[in-house]
Amino acid sequence: MKHYFTLIAILFITLGFAQTTQEEYNYLTLGYADQLEKGLDMKQGYNLRFVSKSSIKFQGDSYREIEVYALHKTAGDFQGLLLKFYRSNNKSAMYFCVPTTNAGAELWNDFNSKIYNDFKEHKTFTFNTIINFSYIILQMYESNL
Repeated sequence: MKHYFTLIAILFITLGFAQTTQEEYNYLTLGYADQLEKGLDMKQGYNLRFVSKSSIKFQGDSYREIEVYALHKTAGDFQGLLLKFYRSNNKSAMYFCVPTTNAGAELWNDFNSKIYNDFKEHKTFTFNTIINFSYIILQMYESNL
C-alpha cells in the first residue's frame, strides 16, 4: 500500500510548486479538522481549492466519500493536497496531507505511516477508499491531457 501512495507523488512531479513544510503538513492533518469543528476562518495566507470528490455506496444507505483539495499560499504556490476520507454510517472523517513531491523524506514517511496506521483496522473501508482514490487520480490525470 505504501508503494501505491508513492506512485501518486509521481503524478505531481511535472507541476511547479513549493515544498510542503512541517507546519503545513500539521495544519492539513490536524489543524484543518480543528478549524472546521470550531468554525474558525481559513489559516491566514492560505486557501484551499477544490480538486475532486468521489462517493461510493457501501452497505445499505451508507457511503464512503473522498474529497481532495489543493492547499495554496495566497500568492499562488501549491503546498500540498488535503485528503478527506468520510464514512456516512458513523459520520467520521479522517484528514491527510499529501506533501509535494519535493518535500522531505520525513513528511513522506509520516504520510505513509498515517495512512497505514489509520486504515489497517478497516479492511473493507480501505478497499473502497482505494477504489475512490484511484478514480480521483484518473480524473486528475485526464484533466491534464
